[in-house]
Amino acid sequence: SKGTFYHYFKSKEDLYLELVKRVAEKKIEYIKGKSQSPDVSIESLTIFEILFQQIRTSMEFALKYPQYAAFGIRIANETNMEIKEKLKSVIGNISGDYFKDMVKRNVENGVIRDDIPYDILSGLFSFMLVNYTDFISSLGVNIHNDNKEKIYQYLEYYISFLENGLKRQTSIGASE
Repeated sequence: SKGTFYHYFKSKEDLYLELVKRVAEKKIEYIKGKSQSPDVSIESLTIFEILFQQIRTSMEFALKYPQYAAFGIRIANETNMEIKEKLKSVIGNISGDYFKDMVKRNVENGVIRDDIPYDILSGLFSFMLVNYTDFISSLGVNIHNDNKEKIYQYLEYYISFLENGLKRQTSIGASE
């Protein structure tokens, strides 16, 4: 009843924000459970390997929990800026801050170039993480188990593009 609803939530917006929080917590719990391997230190992985693992795990979550994935897409596509700001305060702003230490470590280790400011690189990696679902959807690939193989193949291309760019690669053994 309406009275019971308002006993727990001040408004429909409060209910929405609580649902967002619970879905985000479930996804984070899932990703942490899948990514915590005692055999591999995160410091031993390149930023590309970490990004690949995180996107792949996010896709596994989306395939396992399609209702959460659909809700997450609606959240990501929120156009009301006031609500969007409240969403950031509830689930945190997935920003380049997450990647800053990884970017620094990978620049220092010679994995990624050092001529681009860290904040731009961090923002780019964050953008690539957050927008993979939109990217494959724009190619007509629905997040569905029937498309699992294509989703993961496109992820390989996605990471390869980020790691190697569009410049034609020299064949192994070819002279320069």
